[in-house]
Amino acid sequence: MTATTDPSKLARMNTIVTNENEKIKRKLERNKAIADGSRYILLTPLSVAFKVVSVITKIIGMVSAIGLPYGVYSIYMVVTQLNDGVPFMEATHRIPIGLFVILPFVALLVHVLTKKFSLYLYFKS
Repeated sequence: MTATTDPSKLARMNTIVTNENEKIKRKLERNKAIADGSRYILLTPLSVAFKVVSVITKIIGMVSAIGLPYGVYSIYMVVTQLNDGVPFMEATHRIPIGLFVILPFVALLVHVLTKKFSLYLYFKS
């Protein structure tokens, strides 16, 4: 089998290949436009939602941090009750420990993570 050297056949093949490449290029551009539009539509509300969650957790952390001295006092009371032999589940000041000592730090962590994720989504959209 010999290679085709007819110039008219080579020109036709080149035009067919060029047309197919242009079709593929237009299709890729259209798909990219659709993907960019859908990314904007999906990521913008998610960014706003995570920003709202970030603000709410910041407020929760700030409000619960007001009771941090009472939380430290509750830790002292629970430790003294544990030393006296009272089981932890029967200790009287165990609820404020979670509310006033652990919650502000967890709220701060959630605030930082949601803020970072919100900024990531904002710049990706």
